[in-house]
Amino acid sequence: MKISSILGIFVFFGFCQTAVAEDCFSYMPDKASIQGRLSIETLSTAEGKTDKYFFMHPSSPVCVAPTAEDGMNKPVHLITKIQLSFRDEAPAMNQKLQSYLDGETMRCSGYFFSWHTDHHFTPVLMFTKECDPVAPATAAIAPAVVH
Repeated sequence: MKISSILGIFVFFGFCQTAVAEDCFSYMPDKASIQGRLSIETLSTAEGKTDKYFFMHPSSPVCVAPTAEDGMNKPVHLITKIQLSFRDEAPAMNQKLQSYLDGETMRCSGYFFSWHTDHHFTPVLMFTKECDPVAPATAAIAPAVVH
């Protein structure tokens, strides 16, 4: 009885990992959209520079996995916090997103990449091209993750 129970657990977890892998987002260049709430944190880098950073908290945990050709990135599962990066659009996006820090559901679209500097505070970041509020009716019925 114990052996069949243990075997059942392995089969169950193996199935769950397979299901999670199939639902993972890919790293750039694939575009992705996620839905959740925003936050802002003031953080310091290793050089002691302090700055404000935006984060997305997905409505449900997400995962990001490399494609077969991607030898650099690693799969990351159960992500509940993603740093948003805006590059050249930073001043405009910073100003726009300030008004959406009240817990409103947002949908952000862009490209996932792995952290690689001391200005990156989560294992996976999103180079964000768009970030807009989700209409209340849409937020209630829309899936938390949109591929």
